[in-house]
Amino acid sequence: MDVGILPAPSSVLQGARLLNSDIGRHSVKSNFSTRLSGRFYQNGSLERHTLRKSRLVEMQAKKRRLEKELQLEERRVKLLEERLNETERARDDAHELIITIERGVIRFQAFVRRRQALRLFRKLQHESAMRELVAKFFQCRYRGWKGRERAVSRREYLREKQRIESAATIQANKQR
Repeated sequence: MDVGILPAPSSVLQGARLLNSDIGRHSVKSNFSTRLSGRFYQNGSLERHTLRKSRLVEMQAKKRRLEKELQLEERRVKLLEERLNETERARDDAHELIITIERGVIRFQAFVRRRQALRLFRKLQHESAMRELVAKFFQCRYRGWKGRERAVSRREYLREKQRIESAATIQANKQR
């Protein structure tokens, strides 16, 4: 303890008791000059005790304020985590929806392409059948025409042959 003027050595114990008691502080203060007593009182244990108490109160208030801020920050963190989880769930749901839509689109495309292919196939079948019918028609017409032509030429050949034979027979009969 810093004291401006120390008491006499014989009464050191008595002076220490006096200084540590509340009465002693005030009595010692009143015994010194104003400048020294102010210095003593400022450096005294009462001043330190009240300063410590006020610092303790300030620190406790600051502690409570920081604890409240920490609780608020923890709530904010929880809310942000919940929002993040909701966002992730929404993203996952959207991703699943996109996959489902893509699968549906692919199935629809496959269905449409299948129908188009079947229509094309049926059209080609019909065209092929029509070509076959046209080919058969023309073949029949050609074969009929060719057969009639052969028949006509065969008839003419046979008539010519018969005429020649008849002429030969007539000529042979005339000369005899």
